[in-house]
Amino acid sequence: MLFRSPGTATLTVEVTPADSGCRLGLTARFRPRGLLGILYWYSVLPLHGIVFAGMLRGMQAAAERAPKG
Repeated sequence: MLFRSPGTATLTVEVTPADSGCRLGLTARFRPRGLLGILYWYSVLPLHGIVFAGMLRGMQAAAERAPKG
């Protein structure tokens, strides 16, 4: 079963140089379609902090395991 989001979602990953290596950032955007889209976004909003924090930790751990150079 395919889930169709009641809006348009984008997730941007940014990696920028920093003094001690690099800085990793995530930006989530959602453009809801109608009332259903707004209700959906606010109903899942609390979970996003947990999910995105886990994604960042996973990306950081993978980057730290990767060979340097």
